[in-house]
Amino acid sequence: LQAISQYFLKCARDVDMNTGTAMGFAIIPAIIGDPIQAVNIARKLDSQGVHAKPIIYPAVRDQAARIRFFICSEHTTQMIDQAMEAWCVAMSEL
Repeated sequence: LQAISQYFLKCARDVDMNTGTAMGFAIIPAIIGDPIQAVNIARKLDSQGVHAKPIIYPAVRDQAARIRFFICSEHTTQMIDQAMEAWCVAMSEL
């Protein structure tokens, strides 16, 4: 779990995902800010088979919306690579 979480964090930062102060544990945020964009990005990810959840106010402060990726030990590097590709596609469609 630690190794795949660290791999996810490295890949996320390589594609300029704002992961805040994430340290590479099992839950890694992508800080978006705008709640509507966070929900839209999460939907686009879901349509590509990447299940990440939008977290919006009141769970986080207003304009601190994020998408949380939940990493588990069953994830493979190929799955993480696919998630990063889906992220790049979703971000390019904004």
